[in-house]
Amino acid sequence: MTYVTHGGSSPRLWKSLIACTVLTILSIGATFIPAQARTAPTSSTASIALTTANPAFAGPAAFSIVDPPTKNVQEVSVSCAQNGNNVYLDVHTQNQASWLQFTLWSQTWANAGGGSANCVAQLYYYTWQGKRETGLVVEAQTSFVAA
Repeated sequence: MTYVTHGGSSPRLWKSLIACTVLTILSIGATFIPAQARTAPTSSTASIALTTANPAFAGPAAFSIVDPPTKNVQEVSVSCAQNGNNVYLDVHTQNQASWLQFTLWSQTWANAGGGSANCVAQLYYYTWQGKRETGLVVEAQTSFVAA
C-alpha cells in the first residue's frame, strides 16, 4: 500500500495507516496460535455418527459424517480400550474408497478374548505450513461401546 502526501503528513493519514496496520495484524493473528492450542474439537457444524446398530468385536462399524468444506485431507480414527488398555486403533483417510467403514478386530483384542470395549471415533485433519505439520484439528467425535 502506497501513500502519497503533499506538503507533509496529516494526522488523519497516520490514523488511517495505524488502523490498517492493526486490522491486518488482527486478521492474521490466528495463524500464529500454537498447534497445541488447536487440538480441541472445533465449534463448527461438523459431526460424526455411528450408523451400525450394535457394533461388536470382529464386526463392522460404519459412520456418517457432516462437515464443512476444508482444503485439508480429513481422516477418521477409531480407537477402542478394555479396562484402560488400548486394543484397537485404525485410521482411514478420505482418499480411501470405504473410509467410513471399519472392522473392529485386532490381534491384541483377540488375545484379550474379544468382548466389550469402549470406543471413540474422531473426524479430524492435520494443519500444515509448507511440508511441516503444525497441528491437529478434531472436528467431531463420538463414543460407543462395541460388544
